[in-house]
Amino acid sequence: MTSSEVGTANSQHVFVFHGKAWPFFLICLGNLLLTIITLGIYLPWAYVKSRRYIYKNMELNGVHFDYHATGGAFLVSWLLVGLIFIVLTLVCESINLLFGFLPILLLWALMPLMMAKGLRYQAMMTRLNDVRFGFKCSVGKVMWTMLGLPLLLGIAVIFFLFGVNRTMGIPESTNGGLIQLAVLGVLGCYL
Repeated sequence: MTSSEVGTANSQHVFVFHGKAWPFFLICLGNLLLTIITLGIYLPWAYVKSRRYIYKNMELNGVHFDYHATGGAFLVSWLLVGLIFIVLTLVCESINLLFGFLPILLLWALMPLMMAKGLRYQAMMTRLNDVRFGFKCSVGKVMWTMLGLPLLLGIAVIFFLFGVNRTMGIPESTNGGLIQLAVLGVLGCYL
């Protein structure tokens, strides 16, 4: 390694925030009032306005960030998600499929994908030195990390606690049952 490579490898990049509490409070207060007056329709624009203030006042090595998302884009995406949820609910209710829980299960299953897409969009809308950011993540890794792995670990904990319960045997008294329940509770909390 040359000395210039060592210098750049050890350099630090420091974020500096120049914003003040009072102007941000006024922005939040205005956003709240406009959101209440418009019965929530202004909420996407309020979100963008708050984020732009934070990004505009965030500095990295003397350069400020920019945020280019629009409230209209957020409104359309929120309306689409709401419309899909309503349609799924109506379809499931009309055929009485899984007692109407299918839309909730589908949204739960799609939540990791929607979160990854949201992070990607937020990164694309952020700019520093005329460079837009990106976020790449495979769908399989997102689904495994946020759904598969927690489900697998939950099943493993249930089997472990079941095994401990079987090992402890049937309690002979109420106190023995309470002690066994407390032991299983403590084990469950720490697993």
